[in-house]
Amino acid sequence: QPYFDRVLLIPGREMTTFYGHFNIFGVTQFIDFRVTPGGRTLNTVLDDVRSKGGIASISHAEAPGGESCMGCRWEPPADGDMNLFSAVEVINGGQTMFSSAKFWDAQLRDGHRLAAIGGSDSHNAANPPRPPGSIGWPTTVVEADELSVPSILNGIRTGRTFVDLTASHDKVVDFQAESGTGHAQMGGTLNAAEGAPIRVRVHTVACAGSVAHLLLDGEETADAPPMAVDKVDFSGTATLIAGAGRHWLRVEVRDGNGSLQLTSSALYVNFP
Repeated sequence: QPYFDRVLLIPGREMTTFYGHFNIFGVTQFIDFRVTPGGRTLNTVLDDVRSKGGIASISHAEAPGGESCMGCRWEPPADGDMNLFSAVEVINGGQTMFSSAKFWDAQLRDGHRLAAIGGSDSHNAANPPRPPGSIGWPTTVVEADELSVPSILNGIRTGRTFVDLTASHDKVVDFQAESGTGHAQMGGTLNAAEGAPIRVRVHTVACAGSVAHLLLDGEETADAPPMAVDKVDFSGTATLIAGAGRHWLRVEVRDGNGSLQLTSSALYVNFP
């Protein structure tokens, strides 16, 4: 680390359990992850992570389970508190890249604020560039105030992230929304009255030729048709109306063939 001041190494480890895997970032101290009847619980472990300044993220939540991959699928104990997690690995880039977006949307539907991250799941540091499972493919992009572990972790906590499945190093997706006098950007909360229009502005960089899809509660809506990205630095707008209660918005950028390139974290509407 002292010799490469433009490369930040963030300490992390994967906790492997029979009810799923989760990553811990930003903690160097020992953490006992052994959950036992009458002893430590999942929540105890996650509280320990937070007390040490770290964050936890669920890994490959929709991976195969059972005999095909014992403990890989996220099937936590009933008393597990999802609010103690900061993120979900929405895209896992192992030997077969797959999505856990349905699981993520279900957690957002239940009111949990979880940022989107991606992970290469690399098991071979000697991989040549760009095959499935190589380091940095996919890439988690984080808006941060500085190149430091606390700043990167804070960017994840606040939902200022998106996942780049192309390992481009230059693509960007971000968006903001307003309703009445309220305003929020990706990761923030917008308060909107029932039936009030919500105006959304989507911004992308280096995505010309792609299509931006605005999703409400995990689904596309006729009020917000796909936006053809026709510029290197693109901005597009849409206006939609959400019903009463809690909602969330997120953006997916897809290429001309419909393959996912970028997926954003959520913007929360009427979340407490």
